[in-house]
Amino acid sequence: MKDLAASLFALAALGIAPAVAEQAQGLSGAEIKSLLTNKRLVLRSERVVHGTATDFQFSRRTDGGSAIITIYFRDDGSLRRSCEETRRGTTWPCGGPWGKESTGVWEVNGNQLCVVELNATAGRTRSCYLVARAGSRYRLHLQGDYPRRGGARSFMDDTDFEVRP
Repeated sequence: MKDLAASLFALAALGIAPAVAEQAQGLSGAEIKSLLTNKRLVLRSERVVHGTATDFQFSRRTDGGSAIITIYFRDDGSLRRSCEETRRGTTWPCGGPWGKESTGVWEVNGNQLCVVELNATAGRTRSCYLVARAGSRYRLHLQGDYPRRGGARSFMDDTDFEVRP
């Protein structure tokens, strides 16, 4: 035990922190509704999707670019998602299976945000996320038994976002 403590102290002194699993503190269902209803969730992702809407893989971009995804959550349970790519000051609409925009539906189920994109997945995939605070922002954590598809389980899993009016 003494050796373990000394090793951890030495790593910390070098600025190397061991990975520690941190349990996310999720918002309640009422907090999620209040946070998102009639507002926009905006996130930046360095993930890219390859393939089709039913057979796809995620990987991390290596070109310095990112996707900016904006989801507007209407109070009637519908949503509108837009996506644009950005790199070195230039922006353009996202391509691939999800494209530049999609519509769908959303609901809060217990303490989870659940979304179904009708255009992107033809309504086949319902994804539910724990919404947790991440400093001054928030973070999505995909819930359920989704397999990894390349480098991730979803485009938005474990991704920070901010909320705008």
